[in-house]
Amino acid sequence: MKKTIILSVLAVLVLSACGDPKDEASEIAQQACIADKNSDIDTLRDLMDDEIFEVNKAIHENTDPLMKKVLKMLNCDLKSTEVLDDGAFIVSFKKHNSYEVKEVGGDLKIVDEQYY
Repeated sequence: MKKTIILSVLAVLVLSACGDPKDEASEIAQQACIADKNSDIDTLRDLMDDEIFEVNKAIHENTDPLMKKVLKMLNCDLKSTEVLDDGAFIVSFKKHNSYEVKEVGGDLKIVDEQYY
């Protein structure tokens, strides 16, 4: 029984490591959207390249508490993920900014934000 569980967990880990880059970009963007809604700076740091992170960090640190309530109302449901010619992705949400996700230092990171 334990061997079956261990093998199942290992299979899931292997399959998720070989995931589609488009799906990975969508997941990263969705995690960032949720972190943005919750002003979770630590998670944003992990998901964004340094330049866009510093912009977002400053916005969250200087945002009025009323605006943070507005952020909580944003919708992070995925609308679409577009693959660009340079291998980057534009991930759009129903009611949130779109993110450009691109490989940075071997990891997919958010490199730009497009305001809706």
